[in-house]
Amino acid sequence: MQAARSTLRTLNNISVLNTSPLISWRSSRYAHTRAHAPPPSIESTSRPAATASQKQQPASPAVEFFRHRSAKFLITAVNQGHYRHLTHPEVAFAGRSNVGKSSLINSVLCSQKLVKTSKKPGHTSALNFFALSSRAGPGEISIVDMPGYGFRSRNEWGDFIVEYLSKRKVLRRVFMLVEAKVGELKSTDENFLDLLEEYKVPAQLVITKADKLKSADTDQISSAVIKQATRIAPSVLLPQAIYCSSRTRMGIDVLQAEVLSVCGLLPSK
Repeated sequence: MQAARSTLRTLNNISVLNTSPLISWRSSRYAHTRAHAPPPSIESTSRPAATASQKQQPASPAVEFFRHRSAKFLITAVNQGHYRHLTHPEVAFAGRSNVGKSSLINSVLCSQKLVKTSKKPGHTSALNFFALSSRAGPGEISIVDMPGYGFRSRNEWGDFIVEYLSKRKVLRRVFMLVEAKVGELKSTDENFLDLLEEYKVPAQLVITKADKLKSADTDQISSAVIKQATRIAPSVLLPQAIYCSSRTRMGIDVLQAEVLSVCGLLPSK
């Protein structure tokens, strides 16, 4: 027995002397790891780096476009003479009172307080024009905040809204806002769509406050609202809706890209 132990010690000493320290360390480390758990995969070890790179991802061209331009209030208008001199490409935002229009426009313009939120739904009774410009030149886009409809504001609109929709040549698209939790078009929405269809004004639905619903519910609501709206304005309504949230900024970049695209200003990649 003593001879056997002596022989074993001799073999072990020879093995240690003939093995490099690096190989011995790696072998023992791998044997220990294999005994308790599989060695870490490339995916798991690279996950922190991927997360860091995701945080450092550059913003989209549309987001950068809006960030590097200043937004400012231009005019309040109640007739064509007030805004006739504004000739840059233009988009308008419309929707029922209290649909979140002011907050959404502020988010699109990367501004917190430019568009004032009325404490009285339906209080706005005029067209409010805003400009998006760079330091190098004049305004490149005009954003129009239309009066909310519903409550009493529909009666306050008057003929100047019809005049705006029927004669405004630089108006490229109206973004019509529908609140996600409402889930359907009201009669006032349908009346507004009738105007857009009559005067052939391109329009797109924007589902607001979409963060308050589950994605499956949002998809279902969007599909139902688009189907309902298409029956009323089949020749002017785009078949895709945009889901947005001013609170979480969900979909704001998509809406910004649509604004730039329809105005012919989407930067090339």
